[in-house]
Order: sequence, then structure tokens, then C-alpha cells
Amino acid sequence: MSRIALRAFAAGIIFACAVLSGAYYLFDQKGARGTGIQETTKLPDKNGNAEMRKPDKKQASSIKPVSPDKGNDTKKQAHDPIQEKSSPSSYTLKIKSGMTTEDISNLLAANKIIKDKKQFEDYMEKNHLSGRIQIGTYVLTSVMQLSQIAKTITN
Repeated sequence: MSRIALRAFAAGIIFACAVLSGAYYLFDQKGARGTGIQETTKLPDKNGNAEMRKPDKKQASSIKPVSPDKGNDTKKQAHDPIQEKSSPSSYTLKIKSGMTTEDISNLLAANKIIKDKKQFEDYMEKNHLSGRIQIGTYVLTSVMQLSQIAKTITN
């Protein structure tokens, strides 16, 4: 091939790319560029289930801690401290754009969902989950293990 033919071929490729990119931006259909954060939260997962990040009304009402009745006799109140320890406290975690694992662990520790901030941060780093945290709202309880919390906020 001569120089002129090679240059003409290259110019044709560049021209074709310019025409295709112009057509792409001018005649772009909705959804052709991908989905944004708002649309992604509405998509079902691969099994056809709706997103699990937002709690159902039934689930949220069943997680609320139960306060003991004040009209109980003293024998029943002797057993209440054991039940109070076992009653889980729940917290609705709202992860926003730009939040780090440290920010999340501070919120969870302040709301008594986790006991040790450092242990949670180490778990996230060790399993390479810090970069996979998803923006959204999650209902977490104090009885959840670190692995369950991590799975919830990374899915």
C-alpha cells in the first residue's frame, strides 16, 4: 500500500468514527447511556426480586425494640434485664456519596450497632469490601454480625 492510500484509509476511519459519535449523541434514546443511581435502585436483581435495601413496612415494624410493661410484678421484672440485653436495637443507616468505611463505622458505633469500630474497618479492608459500599438506606440491627452488615451495605 502506498502512503496516500494508507492516509486515505485512516482518514476514512476517523471520519466514520466522527459520524457515528455524532449520531450517538444526537439520536440517543433513553437508557442507551446506562442507568443512573435513581434508576438502578428500581431495577430487580438477577433472580427477579425487588431491591432489598429499603425495608418493608412489616420488616421495619418487627425490628423495633420492645419496651417492658411497667405494670408487671417483681418476679417478672427480675427476668426483664436478660430480655433487654437480647432485644436488638435497630438503626437506619443512610449512606451518601463520598462516605468512607471510617464514617460508616463511626455511625454504627455511635448507634450501638457494632461494638468495635476498628474491627469493622479491618473486616471491610481484609475482604476488599470498602470500595464496594453502595449508596442507599439500610436497616441494621445490633444482633447482626460484621459479615451480615458488610453484605447488606455492599449489595
